[in-house]
Amino acid sequence: MQKEVTLRKSANESRNGSAEGRTFTQARSESAKLLMFDSVNAVQTIDFKNIVFLRRFMTEQGKILSRRLTGIPAKHQRKIAKAIKHARLLGLLQFVHIK
Repeated sequence: MQKEVTLRKSANESRNGSAEGRTFTQARSESAKLLMFDSVNAVQTIDFKNIVFLRRFMTEQGKILSRRLTGIPAKHQRKIAKAIKHARLLGLLQFVHIK
């Protein structure tokens, strides 16, 4: 899917009286975000003991997925990251993937 995106120029360029903004075409994947859970009920469900749930937010190598990929708010991302780190320290999750 192609989207038309308008960029604003920096403050210095706009002061010099140049054109408003330039446009370019940006190719974007529609399946970029993976909505993982309902953000309304998420605050109560994020728990370090729920390993199956936490693994959905990790890569196969054991890295925590970014907020951009999971599509969750920053507040929930911080809680998930904290729960994953807590589970790692208790030995419920591995730090890295071992072949």
